Amino acid sequence: MVDQQLRLKGFVLYNASASLRRARNIKDPQLQQMIDSWQTTRTLYMQQSALSVAERAYSTDSLSIVANILEQNINAKAGKALFTKQTAITWQQIQQSMQLDEAAIEFLRYPKFSNNNYTDSVNFAAIVIRKKGEPVLVPLGSEAQVQWCMTGGKTDSKETNISKLYRSSIKGNINTGPAFTGDSLYNILWKPLMPYLAGVKVVSYAPDGLLHKIAFAALPTGAGTLLLDSFQLQQYSSVRQVAEKKNTQNTVKTALLEGYADFNAGSDATGNETWQILPATKKEIVTLQQLFQSKGINVAIDSGFKANEENFKAMSGNAPNILHIATHGFFLPDPPTQSADANSGATATSGNLFATSQDPLMRSGIILAGANKYWQGEIVPNGKDDGILTAFEIAQLNLQNTALAVLSACETGLGDVQDSEGVFGLQRALKMAGIKNMVLSLWQVPDEETMELMSNFYTRLLNGKNVRQSFYEAQKAMRLKYPPYSWAAFVLME
Repeated sequence: MVDQQLRLKGFVLYNASASLRRARNIKDPQLQQMIDSWQTTRTLYMQQSALSVAERAYSTDSLSIVANILEQNINAKAGKALFTKQTAITWQQIQQSMQLDEAAIEFLRYPKFSNNNYTDSVNFAAIVIRKKGEPVLVPLGSEAQVQWCMTGGKTDSKETNISKLYRSSIKGNINTGPAFTGDSLYNILWKPLMPYLAGVKVVSYAPDGLLHKIAFAALPTGAGTLLLDSFQLQQYSSVRQVAEKKNTQNTVKTALLEGYADFNAGSDATGNETWQILPATKKEIVTLQQLFQSKGINVAIDSGFKANEENFKAMSGNAPNILHIATHGFFLPDPPTQSADANSGATATSGNLFATSQDPLMRSGIILAGANKYWQGEIVPNGKDDGILTAFEIAQLNLQNTALAVLSACETGLGDVQDSEGVFGLQRALKMAGIKNMVLSLWQVPDEETMELMSNFYTRLLNGKNVRQSFYEAQKAMRLKYPPYSWAAFVLME
């Protein structure tokens, strides 16, 4: 059962991203041209799907057919090199790669079985693997309990719920109330694991379902302590990655810093723009530029109008070792059920085009220069990008040279949770693009504390420590100075 769970968690993403990476690395000009055409067709399909049928210049059905044919041709051209059999990772291999003070926790969700039938109730459990002994399956709380903790009764603002969840405080006149649901969340998900974690200092874990939206490091464990105080937590899409990890230090030679974008580029500012300029991001990228240059790293900066979608996409195939993006991020919830044709698209006057999309990769992304002009549905001229870089578009890019992508933005870690396949949002898009490690956020983050965390993190990284150790130490430093709301939103995942 354990080995099967290790194979199935994120199976589609793991194989799709691995296959695409292998195809890109095959030195065949014709194959590369096919991949480029496939990506262009999928991007055009995305753009046309956002329009009403009357406004479309191309048939989305035809574009879908062309993309599928190109994908089949890529598969045929790549042949055996593309479909190398995946080597199954066993729990014994994970065990062999661990130290005595380490544990691996694979969370899973399953339907409750009662009266010879599966019910609608879903429970969580965890597989705990230690250096010695066999894996242990630990039953945890229900999905309904976790949902209750995360919503705070569904009456408060998102920020208030986060405050309650992580025993934090928020600037302003928000009444956080007496309830602190983080204690309950700890009791549901982690306290049952404690008997199996004696002597453990490092925990590698892989969330499932709603657990992707939890900042585990900030969970209160009682008496003013957090989970971060007891464990170095390392998040993966599946703990099978523990058996595949390499302890080599990535050499950083190039970096791109993108921020302080001009969201009003190409339009007349009215003072009622959806996306407001982020003054703190200017200081953030200047500070990081000085830090990188002091270490002899070749740094490029895209800010103002240069922080646009065209320049971002131009990185495809020639990406930097570190990609740091300081801008707005967005994740839009599921659109309401449509009574009309689901493929009819939205009109330019019906509001935000992205909010109506059925594809979760279209409802998450980052905001770049010029986005205000088109966010509310204004038609984008042919051949021009709109400044709204969706997860769908990022997934088409080749960023496999990037060892680390840091999205210093709001809600970049959110998306639709698709059971064992994880989060369909920027997480998935960046992995499909080939990025190895990523730092994303789970909620809106304060500017000044964000800059301090990033500077702290990069200083350690550029002084020779690996990505995970650098991030852990940066969080520990922030923990001593600020409440969890100010730093725990950021999570490092591989």
